[in-house]
Amino acid sequence: MTGLPHAQHASRLGAAPATGGAAVVAKPGLPPRSVAKLSVIEESFERETANATETATATVRLEVEDDGEPAPKRLLAAGSIDSDALRFAFAAAARIGDEQARKIVVAARARLRAADDDRRARKDTAASGETLADYRKRCENLDAVVRASAKPQPDALRSALGQYAGARQSFQKMKSAARTLTLARIKLLLSQQDRLQRARGTLEESEWRPKWLAWVAMIDWGLSDLEVIDGLKRDECLKSEGLAPKPSRSKRKDVPRFDSNWRDRFLHTNERSATYRDAGVVLRFTGVRPAELERGVRLRRTEHGIRVRVAGAKVRETAGQPWRSFSLDVAELPRWFVELLPTNRSLVIKAQADSMRSHLYRQTRPVLNPTGRKSIAHINLSAYTFRHALVSDLRAAGWTAEDIAPVIGESSARTANLYGSAHTTGSVRPAIVAGSVRVPRAVKELDRSGLRHFAQSSTIAARDRKAKPKGR
Repeated sequence: MTGLPHAQHASRLGAAPATGGAAVVAKPGLPPRSVAKLSVIEESFERETANATETATATVRLEVEDDGEPAPKRLLAAGSIDSDALRFAFAAAARIGDEQARKIVVAARARLRAADDDRRARKDTAASGETLADYRKRCENLDAVVRASAKPQPDALRSALGQYAGARQSFQKMKSAARTLTLARIKLLLSQQDRLQRARGTLEESEWRPKWLAWVAMIDWGLSDLEVIDGLKRDECLKSEGLAPKPSRSKRKDVPRFDSNWRDRFLHTNERSATYRDAGVVLRFTGVRPAELERGVRLRRTEHGIRVRVAGAKVRETAGQPWRSFSLDVAELPRWFVELLPTNRSLVIKAQADSMRSHLYRQTRPVLNPTGRKSIAHINLSAYTFRHALVSDLRAAGWTAEDIAPVIGESSARTANLYGSAHTTGSVRPAIVAGSVRVPRAVKELDRSGLRHFAQSSTIAARDRKAKPKGR
């Protein structure tokens, strides 16, 4: 979404954080690790941009577009700069002076620095590779909506994002995707203009200046997009797009509505699948995330059961478990599955996340709703269904939030409390052996000070009532 041609684009200087003096090298908006994970996107961006630059400069040069001609709506968050976009960048460059260009570069550096400082203040870490891949897919969909819109670029982007406002979680994810990739694009465009700055003495001024100003124009477009993204409020989008907020749907709330035999039915129907029957058992008894199953779950048969090791997903510097390990009681597992594992040898079971999702979707009706109940007809079977069910089973077996957190790969008992239900009917004995869980990070305990204070207050009040003489 960076470097986008905008229809009748007006300079938006002053909207970004202002800094004095000349442009300085600032902290990157994203840490090196995150930029490294974007390397595939960036390499494609640079390669296709180089080709587009050659085409644009050869055919367009400094052609200035008429002010009334709308610019094409080309988003770059998920795409690349083509010759059409470069043509409009060169046209915009002809209307940017050197001093204005320097202010744009300073503003962009300040914007990246502010984003980095904000991330550090939240103690947030760089987006993982899986998250960036998800962001790329989301922005591809967003790009398509913007390009099909008849509105000018800023309004088209605002409307496209606003269409996701009905669901709070989807709206926030789309904003995060657009913002993250736009910041990454601005960072890349800044590095490109830096490269041109260093090459100034080796090029003719008539060749160097238009190219440099074209990069600056695209940086300015990216800053304009950030203003749109950061300025969007869900309530305002609901009103402007004529949408009604959708009720939140939670797997946690769904699980208590199933009958007591749904997991037995799943094991029975899942055995018929030669492709997914092993992975299905892993989901049923361990509650791993789809991304963790895709990486591979390692199982090893020992004298005391089956030892499971999971490489964690959703791991950051301040959250999650890089890995976790625990034992399964063989008595609770299907016999055919136990026989797959020879003693003292490891077996890695994995399944592609999207394919597994489709497999579970096909099992929804026979597993969750064999009688066709209308009240649960909208609920689909997924990996997170088993995750919430496992937590419910562990709670019913007396496990605390601090005990449960490492089992599901969390480093906070508070986060573990977001899973499962304390009132699930048909809870079964969990196969995970108590006391066998191992993780590299200590679990942050729940803050129960409020409960202790309430208990103490209740005890004192009861004692006072008992001591008060009757009749007074």
